[in-house]
Amino acid sequence: MGSEMCIRDRIERKHLVEIGRLDFHVLGRDYFIESENTLTKNSININQITGPFDHFEGSWVVKKRDEFSCHVSFNASFQLPFLLNAIAPQSLIDSFSSKVLNSFISRLT
Repeated sequence: MGSEMCIRDRIERKHLVEIGRLDFHVLGRDYFIESENTLTKNSININQITGPFDHFEGSWVVKKRDEFSCHVSFNASFQLPFLLNAIAPQSLIDSFSSKVLNSFISRLT
């Protein structure tokens, strides 16, 4: 698809809760999502405050495997607005999801 990309991200840290903003470009339009990100010992829980989804919740979870490695997983639940859901093919949703995950991962490495 090639037309989707993360444009910018911003995080404001307030103790164990961060307010984040992710700007992105999909289907020729610019969008953003602002989320409340709650930090725990081994996870980050994400809840949309403002954004293009009717509903978005996600979490990053880190589990220690041994002294030198860990397992990181990401799970998300979201609902697209009715009109966007009707015109967005699954391949576009999968491609967008992959690009968002890769943008987070690239910031970690």
